[in-house]
Amino acid sequence: MKNIYISLAAVIISAISLTVSWLSYRRDRPDAIIVFKTALIGGSKNDESYTSINITNTGRRQLTISTTGYRSLWNPNRSTIITAPSPLPKKLTEGDAIVCLFKKSDVLEDGSWKKVAYVFASDSAGREYRCRIAPFYKVWGFELLGKIVNPFHHITSHFKHKNND
Repeated sequence: MKNIYISLAAVIISAISLTVSWLSYRRDRPDAIIVFKTALIGGSKNDESYTSINITNTGRRQLTISTTGYRSLWNPNRSTIITAPSPLPKKLTEGDAIVCLFKKSDVLEDGSWKKVAYVFASDSAGREYRCRIAPFYKVWGFELLGKIVNPFHHITSHFKHKNND
């Protein structure tokens, strides 16, 4: 009977230890919030509309944001990297923010965000932080289509090939 109490105490202590470790990991990992805004600068309708992507580091680890871009709906293998004048790459420590401002007409082909699933920012490790533009059901359909069209993308993306040139 004594062995049952000892094993029960060990199970409870190990479960508490596992929970504390998992919560510590969740708190300390890198994370970012992306806010997507469109605005007119100058105040009249003849002025060009600008779009900003605000990236804030909400994690405890330092991030280096290297690229920003967007993915079009129903075209899962295509993403557009925004190369407008932006201060990227940029290191963000805990609580730091960066704003990438660009002309909407320079980035979009037809000048409308209706065909865009989400905007994203990626860090130097390849993690993607997203801000959804389209409704959630369209984005889910978009991601499902991507998995159907390219089912082994998650496997092959981990292999980095070097050119010997």
